[in-house]
Amino acid sequence: MLHPLASFFRGLAGVTAGGGDFLCAGTSSGEIALLACHDGAFGHPVVLNEPITAICDLDAAPYPENPDECLLASADSNGQLLLLMVGPGGSCGAWASFGGDPNALCTALRLRKQWLLSAYCTGHVRLHDVLSKSLVVQVTAHARWINAIDVHPTKDIFATAAEDCIVSVWQLPEATDAPQLKHLSAVVVPDALLCGVGFAGGAARDHVVCTAYDVDALHSFPLE
Repeated sequence: MLHPLASFFRGLAGVTAGGGDFLCAGTSSGEIALLACHDGAFGHPVVLNEPITAICDLDAAPYPENPDECLLASADSNGQLLLLMVGPGGSCGAWASFGGDPNALCTALRLRKQWLLSAYCTGHVRLHDVLSKSLVVQVTAHARWINAIDVHPTKDIFATAAEDCIVSVWQLPEATDAPQLKHLSAVVVPDALLCGVGFAGGAARDHVVCTAYDVDALHSFPLE
């Protein structure tokens, strides 16, 4: 049963585990609800965690060491990151958590392979290794609040968009023993408070597209 003070949802993630499909949704009261999906219908929501503070974003990806399990990542308004392991039948248990900072709100996160990427209002991007359950990289990616982050569907690259009017593209680590984030390119969108970013352009997804607050246009740039 969802908390009666939950007034809106924030963060959605599709989860596939043990052959079952689920939808996870974060709430303003700090809960994460899991709903089974079957033939286009949703089951009764099951709350996966104790409510703390409002959820800011969710993402999910197959667990690298067991394809029948799925990792679900959440970020709350205190900056805390929580990893849950979802198994067959929707069984769920805590996998890892990374301490938060009320002054460093996590605005967006993404999972890719063993990497958990998180972006912050301070302009930082952090990289956690979900296998070792540790923070391995932190970079000052932008001068102002990062509003969005997206990972390319087939390439090991990701993009960030921030209020400093810059879209940046980054390379995910190629080595796991000494991981690094490599900055590949940046584009300035003048006088734009950037609030969204994604990869587009057919099957190759060879363009970066961004949106800006209060602007009825998309800005598109080819990947270099």
